[in-house]
Amino acid sequence: MNVMMYYIIYVFRGAGLTGTRGNLIADVGVLCHAVQYVLNVAFTVPAIIYIDKWGRRPMLIIGTLLMGFWLCLVGGLQARFGAWGQVGSDTIWLVANHDAATKAIIVCSYFFVCSFAITMGPVSWTYPAELYSLKVRGKAVSLATATNWAFNTALAFAVPPGLATIAWKTYFIFATFNFAACIHIFFMYPETVGRTLEEVEEIFQQGHAFTAWKIGRDVGKKTVEDVIAKDKIE
Repeated sequence: MNVMMYYIIYVFRGAGLTGTRGNLIADVGVLCHAVQYVLNVAFTVPAIIYIDKWGRRPMLIIGTLLMGFWLCLVGGLQARFGAWGQVGSDTIWLVANHDAATKAIIVCSYFFVCSFAITMGPVSWTYPAELYSLKVRGKAVSLATATNWAFNTALAFAVPPGLATIAWKTYFIFATFNFAACIHIFFMYPETVGRTLEEVEEIFQQGHAFTAWKIGRDVGKKTVEDVIAKDKIE
């Protein structure tokens, strides 16, 4: 996600929007960032409203698929219509004199952000807090958050050299990460909507390490009578 958020100016510059050639959306750095962030906020709102109705797994699976798809399109368009060129004192992979390709790259980058905001954006912060028992929940969520920001730091250092050396291939690397995440989610991420922490823990106790797609809505569910009976036994 942050490839497109942190370095959107790099993306647009590589798309051919440089100097006076660029239109208002991409020629003004502040404005092109603003468009991305406005879309991010706008599409996060329906995700927050309907997250419990749509479910965590569908949002994660669809989100990673869409994000990988848009990254592949951006990389493919860059590969097909781009070449190494000079912008000022910088040598970059540049799409030049292909207005349709330039506009398509801009649109795909915006669709990428929208796809993240309405799926992965809110779920990536909600899901970790719903997985762990109260005993380890605080530490586990803290570790998940720290890991997220650690990889964001690595991303900040890795992307500029990547765009400067392997250019359009950078997008395919991150697209591959998204498709790999989709497979991982399909097999190993159980649905947590409407479940208490104890019910989620019951899912893991029953197994389902690689069969998350088989877990029905009733798995792990407990009635008040079940909870009372368990307390009496203990």
